[in-house]
Amino acid sequence: MISLKLDTTSKDLAIESNKFVWLDGIESIRQHLQVRLRAAQGEWFLDTSIGVPYFQDILKKNPDFVTVTEAFRTTILDTPGVIQLLDFDYDYDNTIRKYSLTFRALTDEGILDFSSDA
Repeated sequence: MISLKLDTTSKDLAIESNKFVWLDGIESIRQHLQVRLRAAQGEWFLDTSIGVPYFQDILKKNPDFVTVTEAFRTTILDTPGVIQLLDFDYDYDNTIRKYSLTFRALTDEGILDFSSDA
């Protein structure tokens, strides 16, 4: 999988020496996962199924964590290049309402270790 690299700070396309930067291999899959996990389902008009159902299942009073976890697992497994989840763990800090996830996935390019704050 080849994709254009996004700048980690601005989230704009990365440009080095006046040229776009390309990603391939496992780093391309990692970036694809980051984009999908940040996107709300229905946000992208070309494919409204992409993203996490934040508004439907997560950003509400007293969300069901079985549903929340399944939403993240489904989003990860639906990402092109991801074959299987090997490990999946999450942590929820109720005082600041922060959901963090860490997982290992088998991809077309090998094992991917990933952690993110959702």
